[in-house]
Amino acid sequence: MKKFILLFAGVLFLGVAGMYAQEQDSTSMKGERQGVAALSEPSNNYAMEMVQIQTEDIPASLRSKLQGYRYKGWENGTFYRLGNYDGYIVEIKDGDKTKTFHFDANGRPIPD
Repeated sequence: MKKFILLFAGVLFLGVAGMYAQEQDSTSMKGERQGVAALSEPSNNYAMEMVQIQTEDIPASLRSKLQGYRYKGWENGTFYRLGNYDGYIVEIKDGDKTKTFHFDANGRPIPD
């Protein structure tokens, strides 16, 4: 009987310890979430950060990408450099449609 009580107490202790081990520490999670949310919020004034540039100001790496068939008519497009120099936006008009393409600072296309 004594062994049964000790065995029961041991199993009960391990069960309670296992339940508390799975509980998350809410204080550390709140701090991490706030930090991530603050970094990932997009800017609402992105249009104000765009600076229109001339065709001559386009870097060579971007020019070489624009030679592809997908960017046909880019010579007559409108070009923007993001104010923080993170990339470029190219707007190409095809009739009444406007195609917009995004590129990083090195001229690599950024998928939509």
